[in-house]
Parts: sequence; C-alpha cells; structure tokens
Amino acid sequence: MTIIPAIDILEGKVARLRSGVFEDATFFEQSPLDLARRLADAGIQRLHLVDLSGARQGFFCIPNIVADIKQHTSLVIDVGGGIRTDAHIDALVATGADIINVGSVAIESPKLLDSWFDRYGADKFIVALDVRDGVVQTRGWTHNSGVNVHEAMSALNLAGAGSFMVTDISRDGNSTGISRELYHSIRERQPHVYLIASGGVSGTTDFVCEDVDAIVVGIAWLSGEVTIGEMVDASW
Repeated sequence: MTIIPAIDILEGKVARLRSGVFEDATFFEQSPLDLARRLADAGIQRLHLVDLSGARQGFFCIPNIVADIKQHTSLVIDVGGGIRTDAHIDALVATGADIINVGSVAIESPKLLDSWFDRYGADKFIVALDVRDGVVQTRGWTHNSGVNVHEAMSALNLAGAGSFMVTDISRDGNSTGISRELYHSIRERQPHVYLIASGGVSGTTDFVCEDVDAIVVGIAWLSGEVTIGEMVDASW
C-alpha cells in the first residue's frame, strides 16, 4: 500500500473543499512548500498536488509552486487540476512534475488524451475520475458528464490508461471513511488497473483496503487525524 498525502491549492493557498463545494473551502496558514518540506523531512516519498483554481477555471495556475517543491524536496509529485491543453502539459512538464493527473480531458476529449499518451507514454499519466452517485463529474466537479464510472474506466483502460485515481466526491473533505463499496465494485470489473482511492480518509483504519493500491490522504493529515508518521509507517 502506498499512502499519498495531498496538498490542495486554491488562489495560491493551501485549502480543502468539503464535498467539492468551492464556497465551503477551509484555508491553512502554512505554505505549500513548507508542508511539502515537512512531509519530505519525515520520510514521505510521494505527494499529490491539486490545483483547485485550475480545475475550476480550466487552465494551469500553479507552475511556480510545483517548480519550488521539486527544487527544494525529493518528493515524487503527481499534479492535477486544469490540465486540458497541449500548452498546459508542456508547462507542467517544465516544472519537473513526475506524473500528470488528467480528468476532464479523459472524458470530454479522449483523442487529445491519446495524443498525450503517444507523446509522453501512458505511464506519465493518472486518469483522475471524480464520482458522484456513480457518475463522473468534470470541470472541477461542476459538470455532470452523464458517464458511469465503470464505463469510463473500461474505455480508458482499452485506450492505454493503467492508473486511475477515483474520488468519491460525497466523502471528499468529510473524514467519513473511504468509499469501500465503490472501490470493491471497481476492482471486480478492473482487476488489473493501478487503483488509487481518494476522499474520506478518517484514520489509519482506512489504510487497510485490499481493493486499492494506494490511498490519498488530504484533510485527515492536515487536521491531525492522521499523523505524518502514521502515513510513513503504513506505506510499503
């Protein structure tokens, strides 16, 4: 199991949303770089960085933040939010980001995603699917795509995608526990994909889930419900 702490950034500040509602954002005093350094110094190796402003506005807003974290830590960083054009990909690659999360494009412009796979290799990407009631939401959780998560994953896997981060929006930021039923249903249909769970971690008991390969921890570590040491200990 790989435990991946997340830092979400809204308007340049560390933030967390509750159930995907931008108007219900909680902001934190520490800078993204300060938090990333704390993680790296404690032995964390992987970071999930989310550009909330980019997800909502449709363009990449945090190149300087990504570049600073890459310059000052040894963290492997995957970055998502607002990555929708060739120029966004080029800007993100220039920051040194190790892995790119794509969401809306995967659903709305699959041919563009195919071109990115051809250019950089599918292993450079994680397909991020944000789900509400089994249906994928896009454009920063504001648009109902009408596409069932299982249908989306099957089509994207056939197109070459091997890694998926699936977020249960109803649980995100609420510390109510991960959506075990959702991930079990996905694993039954997609036994060979690399599956990352996101949304709802409330404590270390969520780290025990045989249906997923990795778990993203957001508000739980920022609020102290899960310590950095516990995340390090749970990763193997």
